[in-house]
Amino acid sequence: MIFGPQAPFANGPLIIDVTADWIGKTIEHLQATGNDRVESTRDGAQQWSDHVNLVFNSTVVSESAKEAGAWMVGGNVEGKKKQILFYMGGVPAYIAAVEKEITEEWPGHTFSRGVEVA
Repeated sequence: MIFGPQAPFANGPLIIDVTADWIGKTIEHLQATGNDRVESTRDGAQQWSDHVNLVFNSTVVSESAKEAGAWMVGGNVEGKKKQILFYMGGVPAYIAAVEKEITEEWPGHTFSRGVEVA
């Protein structure tokens, strides 16, 4: 997803541009390493989710949004766990996080070759 869950709460086209650039660099890395498959690691996904929640829970709206059943925490869907759907850390912090993932060679992801079908 280019602008999906846990993306920054910001101007959509800007986030799409940043994320599309990250996807392009990831595809280039796939090709350069002879791989054709990339997946987030369980630990990498959990670390990002924990960070997203930590940032949100440090805001003044976190508890009231959950209590009010706000859509931004999934409160408009009965039975859904109430958690933030957006990254509230700002665009510069998001850009720094995706750039760090690239410069450290995708530590939160695994690259592999898919199963070839005959």
